[in-house]
Amino acid sequence: MLQRAEAEHQLRSAFTRGSIRGWIYLEANMNNILLELLRMTPGVISSRQGVQRNLVEFSDWLKMLAMHDPRTVFQAGSWVRVTKGKYKGDVGFICQVESFVEVLLVPRLNPPATIDTSKRKRTALRSKPELFDPNTIRAVHDIEPRCGPEGIYTAWGFKFESGLLRKAYDFHSISPTADIPSSLFSLFLFSDHPLIRTSKFPKPKEWIFEEDDPVIISSSGEHATIAAVEPGQLLEVSLSNGSGTMAVPWSDVRKVVKVGDFVEVMSGASTGVAGWVDRVDKETLHILEKVAGNTSPVKVYSGQSD
Repeated sequence: MLQRAEAEHQLRSAFTRGSIRGWIYLEANMNNILLELLRMTPGVISSRQGVQRNLVEFSDWLKMLAMHDPRTVFQAGSWVRVTKGKYKGDVGFICQVESFVEVLLVPRLNPPATIDTSKRKRTALRSKPELFDPNTIRAVHDIEPRCGPEGIYTAWGFKFESGLLRKAYDFHSISPTADIPSSLFSLFLFSDHPLIRTSKFPKPKEWIFEEDDPVIISSSGEHATIAAVEPGQLLEVSLSNGSGTMAVPWSDVRKVVKVGDFVEVMSGASTGVAGWVDRVDKETLHILEKVAGNTSPVKVYSGQSD
């Protein structure tokens, strides 16, 4: 359209924005000659009433010129939420940005198909997230995943890296996210993918941290207290040795819990369970709970120490 425009069209500029689909923005005097050029331009919607158009209010002119390109909003190393398709609602990690984004996700592999002899239509169940394991795939799905360079596997036409699915999306199929379900958080950590290993995780959704809570910085073993809880990928803590405050990733902080402490589970499947800590195994607490009206004196619960 710009190549065909002449001075008489009074068209100063024309542009599109990647963050908004289906619109062309013109800086022009909308005269009849320009309307005819638009009508003859492939892809521009025109009806009996003419070219579909709306006037941009004067107060929005500068905003139009300052709209963000999605490639600057979504950068490699960012955590996002998928908004469309099979993985809708899942959180992923952007590993590459081009004209699209490549995202690492915890796979949801469908179980092997079974023959349904009933006439009733069955509701498709969403498969649970699990890390890709070639041995499990061979045994359960009876296929041979192809192993390529750097241990990247290919199966069903998809690529799997360190157990994670690498999948491409357009910019309109993802959105920024400020938290991640703790179940996915743990699986991403267990994958030990080199990009994930050095990333800064968003706050696990179920984790409950408050100011002045005592914590341990896992990487250094230092004791600290929480100074501020803000949305984002870092938590501000005050070091117990008096050397000041610092920001630490959510993946590098743990609450101070020791054997004999009385604790209550505040989120997750075991919400409401309260009892004494019997054992601490790295990321897992074993809790003894008094059971009223039962001949068995205690129940044992295991859960993440977050």
